[in-house]
Amino acid sequence: MKTKLTLYLPVQVIEQAKTYARRRKVTVSALVEKHLAHLSGTAEQPGFSARWTGRFPTPETTTDDPRLAHLLEKHVK
Repeated sequence: MKTKLTLYLPVQVIEQAKTYARRRKVTVSALVEKHLAHLSGTAEQPGFSARWTGRFPTPETTTDDPRLAHLLEKHVK
């Protein structure tokens, strides 16, 4: 069950939080909930793949290597 919570924060902090949340496509409430869960030790730990997704750049397919093209098509796209 969720309930309403009122917080009093400086306007600048609120605007920064809204900008941060907008960039990550989440709500400010979700950010606060996740942070408080993390502080209390009840946050879910992300899985291995979630932690590493997007960490390595995808190689460019400018070479004429058909094996690389096949692997990129199969596993990346």
